[in-house]
Amino acid sequence: MKKFMRVQIGIDDLSPRPTQSFELWHNVEKLLQANLKVDLFVTFAMVRDGDGPYFLDQHPEFVDRLRKVSENSNVALNVHGFFHSSSSQNNNDEFLYVPKEELNTRLEIIDAMIRKLDLNFKKVFRPPAWKISQEGIDLLIDHGYTHLSLMSNYPYLNKWYDKLDFSNINVHWCNSSPPDVPLQSGDLAATYHFSSHLKNALTDTNVEELLSKVENVEPYHIYQT
Repeated sequence: MKKFMRVQIGIDDLSPRPTQSFELWHNVEKLLQANLKVDLFVTFAMVRDGDGPYFLDQHPEFVDRLRKVSENSNVALNVHGFFHSSSSQNNNDEFLYVPKEELNTRLEIIDAMIRKLDLNFKKVFRPPAWKISQEGIDLLIDHGYTHLSLMSNYPYLNKWYDKLDFSNINVHWCNSSPPDVPLQSGDLAATYHFSSHLKNALTDTNVEELLSKVENVEPYHIYQT
């Protein structure tokens, strides 16, 4: 029996903010047409370069589209932070630097927003910039999250990861982030961005490269691990 390569594709930063919304959705459709599964990581009140917040529940057209695309069984909705920022000046590191009480408040708002909008989010979390504190992990567990998605091939992240206790949550390790971390041979867990200004965006070129390498594969969602 032929062994299939396992493949998981995640796309970060989906939000109502222009340039981080559905502008690149045509490339997601290419992945779905190739029978791949796609994990969408949604930010609930995106702040970028001081622009925002873009609260999910204040953009009904975006929510309607999010609900529609999630009806596809090959699409899973996951959580990628609240503001994404730790402050309006810092675009990343929300779950590394924000104090525990404030992080808890943000997770409570996310929980309430998901219930209010009746969206089918999985209990999968990817921290902005891949960074998270032990307090952040403990809070995710308290809020019922079952899976934490992190990056294995950025060595500088080890100075945070090496200090963390992952024993009470399932950790899913991504191993590529083209073009900075090239596509891996063998089993592949690749991440891209909806942020069209980033070189790691889900561009035509990045999608063509991915599709050239993923024939006869076994696709999966993170929550299925």
